[in-house]
Amino acid sequence: MKNKFYKFCKNQSYVVRHIVLKRRIFRYVRLWLRVAGMITDLYIDSFKFRGRNVRGRIQQLMEVLENYTLEALLEFFSSSAV
Repeated sequence: MKNKFYKFCKNQSYVVRHIVLKRRIFRYVRLWLRVAGMITDLYIDSFKFRGRNVRGRIQQLMEVLENYTLEALLEFFSSSAV
């Protein structure tokens, strides 16, 4: 027990930096999920107003958002507009 406590105290700055980094990453992931949710909701709603059901393409949109490149995203939206 003393050995574990000693290692923890010795590496305190590393542990604190690691915790802060994990919190920051979690905050960005949570923000990204909210943004992705808003994009998919806007996508569905924009086509709902046109009388089209695009729920079948949501999985494809999520894959494009997960592997984000601007070109792939623009291609997805331009192919949907047709």
